[in-house]
Amino acid sequence: MHKKAISLDIGNELTNFVLGRFRKDNTVYIDKAFSVETPKDSYNDGIILDFEVMETFLKNILIKNDIKEKRIIFTIKSSSIITKEIELPKVHDKYLKDAVEFEFQRIFPINLDKYVLQFRKIEDIFSRNKNRIKIYVAALSKDIIDQYLSISKALNLIPISLDITLNSSRKIFEHLFNINDKNIGTNCTFLTLELGYNITNISIISKGLCSISRGIPIGFRDIDDKLDINKAIFIETWLNKINSVISFYNKNTNEFIDKLYVYGKYSNEIRILNYLRRNFHFEIESIESIGNVIYENLDLNNYINAIGAFIRR
Repeated sequence: MHKKAISLDIGNELTNFVLGRFRKDNTVYIDKAFSVETPKDSYNDGIILDFEVMETFLKNILIKNDIKEKRIIFTIKSSSIITKEIELPKVHDKYLKDAVEFEFQRIFPINLDKYVLQFRKIEDIFSRNKNRIKIYVAALSKDIIDQYLSISKALNLIPISLDITLNSSRKIFEHLFNINDKNIGTNCTFLTLELGYNITNISIISKGLCSISRGIPIGFRDIDDKLDINKAIFIETWLNKINSVISFYNKNTNEFIDKLYVYGKYSNEIRILNYLRRNFHFEIESIESIGNVIYENLDLNNYINAIGAFIRR
């Protein structure tokens, strides 16, 4: 993608706008980025609740910030997105889509006519003379997709793609070996954690490739808005779920996490970092800079998902 585009990451509390482009040198160039409070009761968990309010909000923001680009990319986060890692026998690429759909529907008895599946190969598996492949699959409701197509049309914009935040962030962290102006090495295994308002996204990157992506249905809302006794329960559950992802990875790969990078609106909350540091014994940092993103005077933390959505791979 050489032409400029708008990348939009709508959240329950903030809507993040990024104007930029992705080039063949695997670098994202950012011209402008800013965040605006999402209108109350207009959006929740990936779903536009009040179309008219959202249309007016987005139109006014684009005009106010003199953004005239017509190409738009969306990246969304929603607990309604179904994700799963599956294993299949090695098949020819032309049969892969059918094989993925068949296996996914066997696991989840849903009407696939109402969903769009995104999938990508994680790795080839060779064991006992059997060739298999591990696939990451995400299913997104067509009703949600139609909302974003409709809002694009209402704003007279051209929709280029709709991504999910776990995939957007994966694309920015894969093949990345410089974070916070430090060379992290080609053999580094690190965990990325985005604490959102109602979901926590976790990915494990090993040797430049994403091995695990998970969404945990606990967010800052659950940790911050509860009474003390309930807050303690949610924090313990949240930490246990993070630890279970790490333990699963360690057990299945015999590899261990070297670092944890935190990003998102709440990544600089001292108490959040303290919870993590008390429970995990590897180095933990908030993301301040990334080697493959060119920008000036930008707090990168809030825009990882929107920036990653520019990358086409």
